Amino acid sequence: MQRIFLSLLVASLTGLSAIAATDSGEKSDTSARYVPRHEAGRAGFVNRGLQKYWWYDAHCQGRGEKLMNSGYTVEWLISPQYDNVSKGFNEGLAAVELNGMVGYVDKANRFIIEPQFESDRFPETFTNGLSKLYKDGKYGYIDKVGEVLIEPRFDGVRPFRDNNIAFVKMGNKFGAIDLKGEILIPCVHTTPESMTIARNQKEWKRVDSLVQARVAEGYYDSELSQIRSAEKWANTLIYDPDFRNTVPEDVQVRDTLKRKGLKCGGKWLTGPDYTSITPLEGGYFAVVSGHRKGVCDSYGREIISCMYDDVEYCAEDEIFIVKTDGKSGLYSCTGAMILPPCLDEIGAFSAGFASCTLAGVEGTVDTNGQAVSEDFLEDVISLALDQDTPTRIATLKQLITFKPSYAQAHNNLAICYIATEQYNVGIPMLKLASKLDPDDSVIAENLANSKAAKKEKNMEKFRNIFPDKKNRR
Repeated sequence: MQRIFLSLLVASLTGLSAIAATDSGEKSDTSARYVPRHEAGRAGFVNRGLQKYWWYDAHCQGRGEKLMNSGYTVEWLISPQYDNVSKGFNEGLAAVELNGMVGYVDKANRFIIEPQFESDRFPETFTNGLSKLYKDGKYGYIDKVGEVLIEPRFDGVRPFRDNNIAFVKMGNKFGAIDLKGEILIPCVHTTPESMTIARNQKEWKRVDSLVQARVAEGYYDSELSQIRSAEKWANTLIYDPDFRNTVPEDVQVRDTLKRKGLKCGGKWLTGPDYTSITPLEGGYFAVVSGHRKGVCDSYGREIISCMYDDVEYCAEDEIFIVKTDGKSGLYSCTGAMILPPCLDEIGAFSAGFASCTLAGVEGTVDTNGQAVSEDFLEDVISLALDQDTPTRIATLKQLITFKPSYAQAHNNLAICYIATEQYNVGIPMLKLASKLDPDDSVIAENLANSKAAKKEKNMEKFRNIFPDKKNRR
């Protein structure tokens, strides 16, 4: 068989790849698409738009690329910690249901309006500064402070349109109201849409013209002022990076039947679901269930599920370090995974940085889970060259989990398998490495040689089965 020469990459990370060269930068949230997702009876929001940092790294060749994502395919913006959530964010807010009450959070999972409203099981967020209010089986509207604009007296409501008109339901029929809650179109229509179809255009245009004239006359000045004032107040909080919810002082750990839970004002926030609850800084609690640790906050939200050996909170940088099976990772205060458990150790964060180790190599990571220096990755690659094959494979897999788009690591891991003629394992890795760094000639040569070796091996098998050319058909 032809001898194939394969090269282990030990050079610098310069030109790692066109993709990886920009992967540590912030991506604009304008294209982010946060959608609701339910899991194990709880609800949160996942990111279906642009990704950044580790998630961008892991999915830059597609969300289904198993050689890069380490099994992590769902990026939570806000982990599943609510009873229910709205269909998405609008005007910077999402409606959430917690312990049967509805409140409103921003994308940092901060309550702009704390849970205080009855739930109809279908939470909706704000449109044109107003959201539906449900109370005692009837519907009205609230502003972004949570103040009532229109008292609940309807059997159903739709969001206010841009022309300051909203469709409402009384009994089984629909009509339309203005910002004062006054009936503009009687509730005699079978559907809201039927009010705007051709045969009803005359009435609809009349009502629309009436409302616009009233707006010009100042008829709705009080209502519009209330809406704008509430919007300004809410936006001040949403766009303030230093805003934090006030931690309730009367949250207490309570026992019942050898189980523990959180109570506030005599009401259970979590229920007695845990075997242990330990207060942390910042209003958080380390909770234990089934010998596994997670994190709850003072509202009773389980922001990190109980699935880790240990959890630490770094209050200065507001970040959690989780540990499982001897590996450490990072979570944000929204319950979003920043970095999967892949480092041997992560030290306490200070001023945005923490020491870390991978396979005994020391380095530094930031709060985005990114290596501060490329030397760290190069040192791990160099270390792996001196290890025996099983240890080298483990080290390279760990490095790829930490830096999924690192082409050199994929190349070197592939060679470990190619060397033992496991072509079906190694060649896909080399193909991926070539995609990540298409300008690397060594990777390209390794891929070509591996394909040739596989072909030669298959031909040799064929010749062994049919050694005599006369026996071939």
